[in-house]
Amino acid sequence: MKILVTGATGYIGGSVAHRLVSEGHAVRGLVRSPEKAGVLASRGITPVIGDLDKSDLLAEEAAQADAIVNAASTLHFEAAQALVTGARAGTRIVHTSGIGAYSNDEHGQLGDHPVLDDTSLPPVGPHLMQQKVREVENVFLGAASAGKHGIVLSNPLIYGVGLGMARHSVQIPMMARAAAEAGYVAILEPGTNVWSTAHIEDVVDLYILALAKAPAGSFYFVENGSSSFADIGKALAAKLDLGEPRFLPLGATAAIYGEMAARYLLGTSSRVRAKRAREDLGWSPKYRSAEDWIASDADF
Repeated sequence: MKILVTGATGYIGGSVAHRLVSEGHAVRGLVRSPEKAGVLASRGITPVIGDLDKSDLLAEEAAQADAIVNAASTLHFEAAQALVTGARAGTRIVHTSGIGAYSNDEHGQLGDHPVLDDTSLPPVGPHLMQQKVREVENVFLGAASAGKHGIVLSNPLIYGVGLGMARHSVQIPMMARAAAEAGYVAILEPGTNVWSTAHIEDVVDLYILALAKAPAGSFYFVENGSSSFADIGKALAAKLDLGEPRFLPLGATAAIYGEMAARYLLGTSSRVRAKRAREDLGWSPKYRSAEDWIASDADF
């Protein structure tokens, strides 16, 4: 198939594009810079130089594709519209979203919010950015009314080494870098807040399954287990031989990671279950937990 991938230089999009190329698909990847275009080409991906603000370009590329993976932004409404409008009838479009839309600002605590599943589309959180994530999701979920085959995958905290140009995810590598500089792993106290997790290779497996057989208008959570930031921090500290983590108040944690990262990347909880992916698509993830990966395979 001819498959367009936005975010082809990123962690998720690049990993999916790598797998698609390895399976013999003709992959075109959106890229902003000529330098990165050359790297994509060396990886067997035809570069398309442009960005998400070029709606005409996105629509033209979508019209030529048999399938589309949108992995560049969870928030770019105009780009979503351009991809759906440009796509031919029956084109499969897998959109990358995230469970941050359901996160709760717990200030490092677990809280009492329920674990969500995807048997029905749950409401997102109250913040403006969470509402915008749903607005973009709805562009793809509603594409069936125009004969397009939109699918949404809502990703968790992802760990593991990427398969494309971008090798690292966000939270765990950020914590490892900060620990290397500070000499200890810093956790927003008490660290009992929990995020659902999945390994990047298991995530890519689900993208491939969704492209092959997910029904139009489908929404799937992506997860295989969950971890508290206290447990992630302890695993990192042991891996880096830094003793016990330090549990710090918000101000001290923000001084290390920045205010936004400390509060929202490391201080929230978001717990989901990928019920439909397992039952409907036969997704069978292999990796057990972020802590196991840190202990056995991670190389910081």
